[in-house]
Amino acid sequence: MKLLTIIKNKFNAYQDDPILGIWHLITLVFSIIGIAESIEWIINTEYEIYIASALIIVFATLIILFFLRPRAMKYFEVTRKKKNIVLEQENKMIIFKNGTSKYSLSQKMIFEKDPEPDDFTIKMQSSEGESFESMNLELNGTVTNVEKQKNGIIKVTFKPDEDVKKYQVWDFKYSYTPNYKFDKDNYCDSIRVPIAYKIGFQKCVLYTEIPIEKVICFKEPTNIPSNNWEELNYYGLKTKSYNSPSPYNVSENGFEWEIDNPKIGDVYNCTFFYDKGEKKFLKKKKRKIKRVRLFRNLKYSSIILAIMTVVYLVLRYLLIK
Repeated sequence: MKLLTIIKNKFNAYQDDPILGIWHLITLVFSIIGIAESIEWIINTEYEIYIASALIIVFATLIILFFLRPRAMKYFEVTRKKKNIVLEQENKMIIFKNGTSKYSLSQKMIFEKDPEPDDFTIKMQSSEGESFESMNLELNGTVTNVEKQKNGIIKVTFKPDEDVKKYQVWDFKYSYTPNYKFDKDNYCDSIRVPIAYKIGFQKCVLYTEIPIEKVICFKEPTNIPSNNWEELNYYGLKTKSYNSPSPYNVSENGFEWEIDNPKIGDVYNCTFFYDKGEKKFLKKKKRKIKRVRLFRNLKYSSIILAIMTVVYLVLRYLLIK
């Protein structure tokens, strides 16, 4: 079932880039055919077993790359089945001039099954050298465990103040005050909202004491990795919010954004540029932007497929000769 789920979500992920999806499908089919013929050669020959075995390894590697690309696995993780339905959710961020900020989230949710202790967890983003104690976490519950994870993530497990039962509306709120790094090169920032469960209404609010000049809100494409923020921002500037509701109440001190019934698995991005930030970003874009990784780029996928075709035909000729 997991494999079927991965396959289903992977093909759904190509709706933003169908051409790339077609190329990857060709690569997958080509690899399966290559493995099947290689196995047949191993069974029916005596001297070419090493070449045929090498072919199997090559084609199996292609299939592994096809399925286990980080973005594809992330898409699968974000769409895993959840027990809860969120009726309303609001993400709010306040940025202060003194280098601090405040992030808060509020939810009205219902559990479809009896919740378990592992269902009551949150993740906080910390900066280098920042401790859990300094982030002033506030929530309607009691912290039972704190775990530091990779990339500055702090996982917090808690026990709610009230007895939460299935089919009961539960108001959950938490906030914390992480440091906020702002310097001359920090010309933009973003609020990202991964839709990991059923949400009826999603809202984002930003207030900042550092003036902003432009806001773009868009649904992130699945063929650009989440850590490649330059490519994501450039994509957002090109789409002009056509695949997402536009922000409103936009001013130099913030904006609001909302959407009804977002689709599970989608990731929404609200990026805001500081004073002259868009100009600085586009100037950097003209110089050089780190490209998408090798197997996520259509050009390189085409080259790899062409090379593999030549290798396949040559080895096949040697085996049949």
